[in-house]
Amino acid sequence: MAIAFQNFLLVFELGERAEAIEILCPLSCKKQYTVSAGKNPYYRFQIINGCLSNKRKRYWSITELINKLSEMDIRVSERAVKLDIELMRYDKRLAFIAPIKYSKANRGYYYTDEDYTINEVTLTDSQLQVLDGVVEDDLMKLKSGDGSKLTMKPD
Repeated sequence: MAIAFQNFLLVFELGERAEAIEILCPLSCKKQYTVSAGKNPYYRFQIINGCLSNKRKRYWSITELINKLSEMDIRVSERAVKLDIELMRYDKRLAFIAPIKYSKANRGYYYTDEDYTINEVTLTDSQLQVLDGVVEDDLMKLKSGDGSKLTMKPD
């Protein structure tokens, strides 16, 4: 099954100012989604991840996820939770690419990889050494005033 994607604008309202980021999302998402500071999506992602990572309870319905978020004083709609799950699954900028599936038989969402969590990125020793070298080189270039030759240039 092929999934069509579109650009998606995520707007964070922070008091008088707002910040927006553009992300990639399945066509089922709306073009604009506004989140108040009290409904921080990363906090919701952490709570959803905690539920789906739970070894004692494997399958979570939307209602159960809403109730768990509500226990943390986060009031969200069914639609918002479904959007959060879609973002966790497909958004390349978040880089979760979470292996979330829905089980009709168990009427709930679950991680297909029982050891998956959005909180861990596994790197080998050689990958860590390469990353450390790149960061060290870039720091030296910044200190010398030669930021034009950075390996990882800021956007």
